[in-house]
Amino acid sequence: PWIWILVVLLASMLVGGICGALNGFFVAEFSIHPFVVTLATQLIIYGAVLLYGNQLNLSVAFQGTSSTAAAYTNFVSSGFYIGTTLVEWYNVYAIIMLIVMSFIWYKTKFGKAMFAVGCNPDAANVSGINVNKTIITTFILAGIFYGIAGFEYNPINGGAQLSTGTGGELDPITAVVIGGVSFTGGIGKVSGVLLGCILLKVIDSCLLALGANTAWINIAKGAIILFAVALDIVQLHVVRSVL
Repeated sequence: PWIWILVVLLASMLVGGICGALNGFFVAEFSIHPFVVTLATQLIIYGAVLLYGNQLNLSVAFQGTSSTAAAYTNFVSSGFYIGTTLVEWYNVYAIIMLIVMSFIWYKTKFGKAMFAVGCNPDAANVSGINVNKTIITTFILAGIFYGIAGFEYNPINGGAQLSTGTGGELDPITAVVIGGVSFTGGIGKVSGVLLGCILLKVIDSCLLALGANTAWINIAKGAIILFAVALDIVQLHVVRSVL
């Protein structure tokens, strides 16, 4: 079973990386805003899944009845206890990915290039950074992480359906904006993204615990994005006026 689990993990990372490369290509070569590119490819992929999913039997509930399914569940959802608290493996994997990304961002030449391109692509290009290569590689790296997340999603949520992921497009944007990442690029830290993800989950959990309607949860997320982006733009204008 472990061999097949590894194969599926690598396949998920490969598919994510290919999709990331496609997004990065259109962003780098045609200077299309990343939000527009990823929205377009999302619609294309969802459409393809809906069109061919039933023929390929992609909508399969994860029952966990076979030895492979049980091993898959244990690999992702089981864990170890610290006192009386269960720490699931997917939390450990998230910490590992956080460490890897922090190392890339703060300690490598590629991380510095990402930051430079996010701040000012023209200045980065003049300084000798291959802007297009950096953008495409960044999207590939992001796609690989998305593939890992998709791999973990299945046993955690009881299976993947044709509509899996629908409606969750704004959650990553909300999380990173809360964490202080600038919507215009060039500002942000990995620790801030982590904090934003935690705060978003706390907000979701609190609203659900209070019995709030799903509509109010969406309203809250939209208001947070609007307020955070507006604040980001105001700060950017203040900085520019000072400079």
